[in-house]
Amino acid sequence: MDFFTIVLRKSGNYWVALCLENGVVGQGTTKEVQLKSLKKQLSPLKKSIELKIISMMHLSQ
Repeated sequence: MDFFTIVLRKSGNYWVALCLENGVVGQGTTKEVQLKSLKKQLSPLKKSIELKIISMMHLSQ
């Protein structure tokens, strides 16, 4: 997967973000801060997904 779908919503003084593909949730004081934080949280997941796909490809050969 080359992308994740993120839903952003203002809640009080914070921005809340939800990744629809894996349920990761976070909050920040601005959209930019929140997206940067969420991107950091999703980085290890993306690497993990890539490793699983590579492992599955090797198993099917």
